Amino acid sequence: MGILDFFRKTKTEETEPEKIIFDELEDWLEKKKIETEENDVIFSRDIQGIIKKVCLEFEEEIEVLEKIDLSEKKEHERAKLIIKENLNYYIDYLKKLKKECEELIDFEGNSEVLIRKVNLFFSDFKKRSSASFQKATFLIGKELERVQESISEFFKSLNKIISKNQRHIENSKLIHILGENIRALNRNKELEFSTSSKVKEIEKKINILGLEIESLREEIEKIKSGKEYAEENRKKEEIDEIKKSLEKEIYKLKEMIDFKKLSGIFHSNEKEMKLIKKYQENFRDVLESGEELLNLIRGSGIDISGIAEKINLIEDKKQQIKNSDENFNLKFNSQILIKHSEISKKEREIKELSEEKEREFKKFNKLKSGSEEIKKLISQNIGKLNVKLI
Repeated sequence: MGILDFFRKTKTEETEPEKIIFDELEDWLEKKKIETEENDVIFSRDIQGIIKKVCLEFEEEIEVLEKIDLSEKKEHERAKLIIKENLNYYIDYLKKLKKECEELIDFEGNSEVLIRKVNLFFSDFKKRSSASFQKATFLIGKELERVQESISEFFKSLNKIISKNQRHIENSKLIHILGENIRALNRNKELEFSTSSKVKEIEKKINILGLEIESLREEIEKIKSGKEYAEENRKKEEIDEIKKSLEKEIYKLKEMIDFKKLSGIFHSNEKEMKLIKKYQENFRDVLESGEELLNLIRGSGIDISGIAEKINLIEDKKQQIKNSDENFNLKFNSQILIKHSEISKKEREIKELSEEKEREFKKFNKLKSGSEEIKKLISQNIGKLNVKLI
């Protein structure tokens, strides 16, 4: 007992393929789907017709089996009891099969599901009733054979209907597959559009940032070309020169002081030795006031005249720098620095956006390639329906 393979190929005559435009494929497929569903209804009704017929036969055969009397059989009573018991089992299995088949008479699903259910019900019946059938046929033959003949005739009719509708079965599967292909293509196309839009949006942001950078550079050049900026730089250079001169004078002052000699004089005085060591290690930073240094040198008895003049010169330069710093700020240089910082920030944003754009562009190309592959698959599958995409 079995059902013919759904996928068996049938030879068809060569005919000129139907030609349709790719953009009209979904509408064409929808019409084909409706047409296939209508054919499937007819196919299912044919199957349900033979199911109804076999159910009527089962009803008659169950009635006959239930009336079987083994009392007149010339066989040991225990054997008759076992056979009767297995006959009852077989009748129960047959009743269950009949009930399941009757439910299929009004089944509204597609033919493929209907046939699978038929196959499942009869396979289950065969598996469960086989042992009971074998034991019952020891004394009961003709009545049980009628059931087997009904089932055999049912499958012959079913296979004949399936064979007759083989083209419909194959086309139904192809229509379903094409529907899946088109849905996959549409999903891919939506992602393509979304990714392409994202790439364009990123490009727009990069262009805006580029214009902003260009504008900032123009503003910087405008500041640099102004008289105020030139005057600010001139003053800055003057102050820088004084600061350089101060550094030189501090260095000269340090060279004028004999720290070794001072250490020899104050070696037993802890306070003075700490001060001498501090000046030796970090002369520039600790020289906040020349008076402390002068007092130290005076206490040693060393001539301080040249040193005092140098300290006064240093103090004078410090005061010049202080006065200049109080009355001077790098307004235009600060503006340029801020604008350069803004440019650097925007350039980093452009770099990050460019990397994101590259990732999205690769994603777009992968999706586009995927769409082309799906289109090829659609073309192959629809070709099996003798249709050519143009």
